[in-house]
Amino acid sequence: MKKILAALLALAMMGALFTACGGDSSSQEEPVSSQNVSEPEQSSSEEPTFETVKNINPFTGYEKAADYPSGKRAVAVMINNLKDALPQRGTSEADVLYEMVTEGGITRLMAVFSDYTKMPDTGPIRSARDQHIQMMFPYQAMYVHIGASTLAQDMLDRYSYEAQNIDGKYYSAIWWMGAAHDTSSSYCYTNGELLSKFLQGNSSFDDNYETPPIFNFVPYNEAVRVPEGGPANSIHIQFSNAYYADFTYDQDNAKYLKYDTRGQAQIDEGNNRQVAVDNVIVLFTSVTKRPGDTPLFEVDYSNGGYGYYMTQGRYEQIRWLKGLPNQPLRIVDAGGNEIDVEINCGKTYVAVTDLETMFNQFNVDGVNPHNA
Repeated sequence: MKKILAALLALAMMGALFTACGGDSSSQEEPVSSQNVSEPEQSSSEEPTFETVKNINPFTGYEKAADYPSGKRAVAVMINNLKDALPQRGTSEADVLYEMVTEGGITRLMAVFSDYTKMPDTGPIRSARDQHIQMMFPYQAMYVHIGASTLAQDMLDRYSYEAQNIDGKYYSAIWWMGAAHDTSSSYCYTNGELLSKFLQGNSSFDDNYETPPIFNFVPYNEAVRVPEGGPANSIHIQFSNAYYADFTYDQDNAKYLKYDTRGQAQIDEGNNRQVAVDNVIVLFTSVTKRPGDTPLFEVDYSNGGYGYYMTQGRYEQIRWLKGLPNQPLRIVDAGGNEIDVEINCGKTYVAVTDLETMFNQFNVDGVNPHNA
């Protein structure tokens, strides 16, 4: 009984810290009726058909370094992208960075690191959302967040993700509270050292798994691929009236430099470097507010759709496929042949935004390529 009371007291104390770290109150989120919850399904035939060269980092396509942690899971961390939360930490060193709307028109990031032991200071950590989880599931990554929407928690439960789900609401050992950027809130961060110690001391978590290559990467020992669709020296991605992302192509380094929703360089506070990626992938789909008294949005992955791939200062139109939450994202040719597009090695940024944006508010070099 004493142990139970102590555990309840610890959870109560954690609640206050959890709110300060950017967690969400479940009372403000959409309840999920058990009648509307389907059981997890097995992946269908929508699987990648490509073969890649051996011994590559599955998230970047480069040859594995001598100290690459083969056989270990990657880690995906939810990151606060509110204007008051900027600058963030860890964003410039992520192998893959996802951005999409969560609620109220704001976006949230998910940073994926192939080697969790080397993860730099990363955060501010934010709560889980189902649209990010569906991108993370096929990786079978360790998932770090603080709190979750009702829908996100339901999805984690239905897909039996307990052994990889690290919710800082219950595990304070994975984060520390840093200084606030404003006077209204505090921020929580994690890093590879903390996560490694946590996993070593918690046998209920399983970090033994290696993700297959997430894209059909151009072999690292071959020349990069240059798309033929047209020049792409600047990119504008609109998520809502208040949130957008811009990129400019740095020809000297063959990288796309990211700018945040304030129009300022998106700087990583941990190393004072601007976020720079080799690949920018924009996916368009139905993004709608969920019914009822909830601010949450639903991102539809079931039918796939069109998108654009930018690399080497050029772009091309693509199609994308996904389907079930546990199915991998596929980037395929726009001609309907379902041939997996070759993606250049390196860091990748993936944006998921509304179909309306494709026609009205997505620009490459100041022009909407879909209407050109």
